[in-house]
Amino acid sequence: MHICIIKCSLDANLIDNPARENLSTKSNISIINSSGYLSIENIAQEKSTQSVYEFALKAPVKISSLCDYKQPCELMSVALSISNPRILFSRIPHGNYLKQSVTKLKKRTQDSSLDTSNGKLIRVYDVFVGIEISQIALTTNIAIDEEEFLKTLIELLNIIKDKNRTRFEENIVEAINNYIHALNGNDKEHFFKFLYIELEKAANADTGKEGDEFDSYISKLTGVAKKEIKNLRVFNNRSKHNFRNRKDIEKYNSLLKNLNLYLLSLKKIVDAVIKYRIRKYETYDT
Repeated sequence: MHICIIKCSLDANLIDNPARENLSTKSNISIINSSGYLSIENIAQEKSTQSVYEFALKAPVKISSLCDYKQPCELMSVALSISNPRILFSRIPHGNYLKQSVTKLKKRTQDSSLDTSNGKLIRVYDVFVGIEISQIALTTNIAIDEEEFLKTLIELLNIIKDKNRTRFEENIVEAINNYIHALNGNDKEHFFKFLYIELEKAANADTGKEGDEFDSYISKLTGVAKKEIKNLRVFNNRSKHNFRNRKDIEKYNSLLKNLNLYLLSLKKIVDAVIKYRIRKYETYDT
């Protein structure tokens, strides 16, 4: 029995190469392990550089409370994002699409001369030139595991809707909210900032580890090399503090060159940690 249908317009954004005015991203999305609850329609605008889809979820009884949740699309976007190592699914406000960039040159006056039997004829005319910046198109194939998506969604929903939360659960909810904040941006530094905050909140939900101890703990939770985690922590520390001198600026710019790698690594770690933290809730069962 279906309780309701929830429809969400979401942008499929590459975390290490988000769409912008001169970069078009296209995604080919398929659904695997489907039970018919989730459907997808491509609704990308012709002049938009974003890859936008309408996700329709026929909410089964097991997650009927999602229909009453005030931000169902935000929660769906987190569950979908966690299911893919490179894609962030973010909600698109109505009509707020990223447009292709078009540059118009100023009016330019030109003249030409033509010799005639009556002398030289001078022609003067105005030229207007509109140039559309060439688009670099990145195409990504995405397979969404419906069974895994629903399982993650029910686990997220259960902890969100619980009104008698423990301190641990409050920290997990705050971590989820920071994941949502990350999805609301469209640049790489924004993604990193809020995903790292999410990582700290989720990892330290029941502890207070810092520095090397934090790196070791995350490594044990995720299987990711401790050095890789330390690199993320060092970049985060440098990016969130004020620059005191030129050396600080040079250090930051040097680290910034690796931002794409940091983002891919951070998303992998964040998704693993949040799954670990919410897995104690009952799994989805059709």
